[in-house]
Amino acid sequence: MFFRFFNKDDIVFRGAVGAVTYRDGKFLVFERKHNPGSFQFSQGGRNKGEPVEESMWRELVEETGITSDDTASMIQLPYLLSYEYDTDRKLPWAGQTFTWFYIELKPGVEPNLATVKDKEFVAYKWMNKEEILGQLVGFRKEIYQTLFSYFDEK
Repeated sequence: MFFRFFNKDDIVFRGAVGAVTYRDGKFLVFERKHNPGSFQFSQGGRNKGEPVEESMWRELVEETGITSDDTASMIQLPYLLSYEYDTDRKLPWAGQTFTWFYIELKPGVEPNLATVKDKEFVAYKWMNKEEILGQLVGFRKEIYQTLFSYFDEK
């Protein structure tokens, strides 16, 4: 893992990727182990020098068990999205800057959380946009609204 020291006045954002997984008008979201009741898309940090699409697949497989063979289509959001964490977070960065992908899953594909290497998620649900937006923590809400707006345009 790469760490850098910085002055308190520096604003540092971690490079990250995310996957908006969907099928038949519903979105696949996951409940974090350490945040019960809150569901989100699969996302995670990029490794230094790792190509962005490779980062996305690594995170998706590690967290959900979903692979490229499980997908019907994929498109990349053509711009980056960033958020700042709430001020009570004690991390070496102020927030994250994401490259997002929209992943349409083939019929019948479901994650298998029991077999994944990374045990960040304990459950998953298929939800509509309104259900997802209604339960998000503040710093993610604007990002997800933007993700849904772009999705609706496509």
